[in-house]
Amino acid sequence: MALSETSFSLSGTSSVKEQTHNIDHASDLLQFANKSRQDDRFNDIIIRVGEKNIPANKMVLSCYSKYFNTMFYTEMEEKYKDAVEVHAVDAESVEKLVDFMYTGKININTNNVCDLLAVSDFLQIPSVRKLCIEYLLTTVTQQNCFTIQGLAERFTIPQLTEKFNNFVAKNYQQVVSGDHFKKLPKHDVIKLLQSTHDKVN
Repeated sequence: MALSETSFSLSGTSSVKEQTHNIDHASDLLQFANKSRQDDRFNDIIIRVGEKNIPANKMVLSCYSKYFNTMFYTEMEEKYKDAVEVHAVDAESVEKLVDFMYTGKININTNNVCDLLAVSDFLQIPSVRKLCIEYLLTTVTQQNCFTIQGLAERFTIPQLTEKFNNFVAKNYQQVVSGDHFKKLPKHDVIKLLQSTHDKVN
């Protein structure tokens, strides 16, 4: 007799309570998606950044990037294309961010943090943007503090601005006697003096 023709039921025969199970599929799903991407299976979009072509899946991109989610969810013309171009961003950083979407892993260092911050801000990937900010908060020195303040202003990061102001206040003499300070435009010097005036001992 075929199994489909047989009816089975344990209803009413046992006092064992119902069991609910939560299985974490996330890691397996990501690993499968990444392997499929590498094997060029299920890829339905190419991201073109300059000369670089980055294959991906619209669903994965939309999950992690508000930029791509808007592009593919609304009636933008890119929704129906099999390739989209992203301009004025660092191609290597875009590739690293796509890898991050599929693996959950990303390496941030002094050589790539500025580009990763800029691209994650542009593509609206808040998790990586947050990681970049946390990294920058640990790297403020006399040599890079004005670069970090520039990043804080450009990407509207109040935590970095506060970190910069506190750093300058505690290291005022070293900062204002350094070459970086001497090269600042006049309006930046005035802004710095105003923002740190009450904090300098």
